[in-house]
Amino acid sequence: MKCSMKDRKFLSVVVAAVVVIAGMVFVLSADDDTSSDDAHYIEFFFYDNHINDIYVTDNPASGLAKNKNIANGVWVKGYGETKIDCFKDACGSYGIQVTVSEDGTITSLNGITDGNFHQMGWIYNGWSATITLTSDETYPIRFMAIGHGAGSATGNPPVPWQGPDDIRWYYGESAEKGNGTAVLFYFYDSYENDPTSASSSDLSKFVAEGYWVAGYGDLVHEAFKDACAKLGKYLGYNDLTGEIFRIGDVNSDIHSLNWNGTSWIKCNISSVPLTSDTYIAVGHGPTTYTGIPPAPWETPDDIVWSL
Repeated sequence: MKCSMKDRKFLSVVVAAVVVIAGMVFVLSADDDTSSDDAHYIEFFFYDNHINDIYVTDNPASGLAKNKNIANGVWVKGYGETKIDCFKDACGSYGIQVTVSEDGTITSLNGITDGNFHQMGWIYNGWSATITLTSDETYPIRFMAIGHGAGSATGNPPVPWQGPDDIRWYYGESAEKGNGTAVLFYFYDSYENDPTSASSSDLSKFVAEGYWVAGYGDLVHEAFKDACAKLGKYLGYNDLTGEIFRIGDVNSDIHSLNWNGTSWIKCNISSVPLTSDTYIAVGHGPTTYTGIPPAPWETPDDIVWSL
């Protein structure tokens, strides 16, 4: 499943090294998110952060309207001659309705009209609120964060939790497709089954916010390895048994589930038949006492973008 987008020229390079030992496959990869487009562009991080809701003076108990479509954060590239033009283009690509004035004031974003929008630009390895859609810089701004949420007691915007170094994908911009059939994988992290005595903060994080990645291959497990390569994650996987025993820094409580058209069910990646509409969720987190893995909080119907 792919999103439609204006025809543009993109370049994304994935380098992967694969070692096979006794049926066990290890994948190590790296990404190069370099665009070959010479047009003016800005990469926007859209996010929703309600850490400062307590400072909302009109009705602190109710907080702000949460924007679930950008709640986990998403990078979108926008093109144009000005920062406002780039912003409007990025919103259009992602399907966000936006109202922004010539002075850069955002009054509506994706149906939210409470005015709690914040703008920041990336400079000197950090986010700066002095860089806005209309600020005048003598250097090109390539990264901006557009956030929603209350400001702090001193008026500071809620901090984005990602920076340019965290970019692994762009909306509508895919790594090289490769050969075979596409399988969409949903990678997620869930601690809903943690015992009350445990703390998820003590556990290694996998991909806490969750995201979709397309992998290609003639078999599902081949597509899985391709998807992990695009993530830039070290993978420990046994072709013969279908066991996933490491992804990145995580080496326990990893689960795979297959979408059967109505729900997620446990599966073995090596035994799932490959079709044109195969969806696999790969999750990290404790199971229930009966061995049921933590459920993904997205389904194929929720896909808005993917790598």
